[in-house]
Amino acid sequence: MFIFRIVGVSIVSTVVLAAASGADAKDAIPVREHGVALQRLEAQALAFHPSVLAAQDTLEAVSHEADAARWQFFPTPSLSAKANDSDASLTVGLSQPIYSGGRLTAQRDQAFAGRRAAQHSLSESRLALSLEVIAAYGALVEQRMVEDVYHAGLGDLAALRAVIGKRVEARISARSDALLTEARYTAVEDSFDQARTHLDGEYKRLSNLVGEVVTAADLGNGFASGVAAPPLPVTQKAIVAHALVAHPHIRRLRAERDAARSAVALAKSAWTPRISVQGEYERHSREKRRDDRRIELVFATDFSAGLSDRSRFLAAEAAQKAASHALSTAERQLRQELTRLFADYRVLHDSADRLSENVARLEDLLATYRRAFLLGRRSWVDVLNMLREKIQTRAELARTRARLFVVRQNLKRYEKVGDDDA
Repeated sequence: MFIFRIVGVSIVSTVVLAAASGADAKDAIPVREHGVALQRLEAQALAFHPSVLAAQDTLEAVSHEADAARWQFFPTPSLSAKANDSDASLTVGLSQPIYSGGRLTAQRDQAFAGRRAAQHSLSESRLALSLEVIAAYGALVEQRMVEDVYHAGLGDLAALRAVIGKRVEARISARSDALLTEARYTAVEDSFDQARTHLDGEYKRLSNLVGEVVTAADLGNGFASGVAAPPLPVTQKAIVAHALVAHPHIRRLRAERDAARSAVALAKSAWTPRISVQGEYERHSREKRRDDRRIELVFATDFSAGLSDRSRFLAAEAAQKAASHALSTAERQLRQELTRLFADYRVLHDSADRLSENVARLEDLLATYRRAFLLGRRSWVDVLNMLREKIQTRAELARTRARLFVVRQNLKRYEKVGDDDA
């Protein structure tokens, strides 16, 4: 009777271990098709996020200021009235600037540069928000994939716990093996609970960015088999060259440098006289007093502000130099950022390939250890250690693939940067 009992438990162990090994043969780290879902969430954030709306309002305000600066070149009408005990008059005038020493042109150029800067600032806000959504989405996907890894690990440990429980009942294995299995199960269960807690936090983070509650249904329709990320369609040199021309931050700093140049011209124009033509028609209420018609050539200058004008001119020149240095600094930082992203992409891509191969190797080793355990050639501790290593490697692979997804999406945004800022 005892012999049949042992054989029965061994057969059950073999069947359960073989079934678990067959489950491990499937893709352990599924990767969801994220492209469409990410684009929808990104579009939602860009349409309603307060930072983008504030940049749009700023652009509208600056556009009106640019229009006002342009109207300074046209004649300016005026209307005035005055009255006293003996007479009342109404004066209609028209003034046209002829020469301002470059003041009007500088004011117009400065206002137009400010409008360009506001336009690029809007695109800059949109890009920053897009990258923030990508980061939040990637962190959410990472926690979701890690949660799936630990959930699958709990399933594997539950199968092993059932096997070792029957062997302990049959007095084939020591009770310490069952206790160790239970401890390993508890440890993975704790990791699973932590991953779920982090996942809930990432859902809230992404929902806050998007402006609506994000659920699992918003991430796509199910999981697809994990595959290696395809190579980037463009080279690092091409993306860097494009970004240095089209990146909204660089464009904004160029516009601010142009505005600083106009400010220098405006400060210089304070030393030159202003000439305008002014025509007026004044009508009086008393019949005995004739109406006045006059055309005047107005010459105006301010000789008393020479020192203060010089200080303003020097300040404008210093501001222009500062704007040029800020542009050069931003260009260097952009090169460094893109270099880092490409380095991260290569490292993560190679790491994902290596980890994927390690997972496949560990699955084969685990199946071998299980068979060897049934034959008495491996201990139960060896089986549990191999399963733990496989779970840890799968979790690391999940994190690596999620981070690779984020880096790739960032590079794709830099590749298309400036498309909405043309």
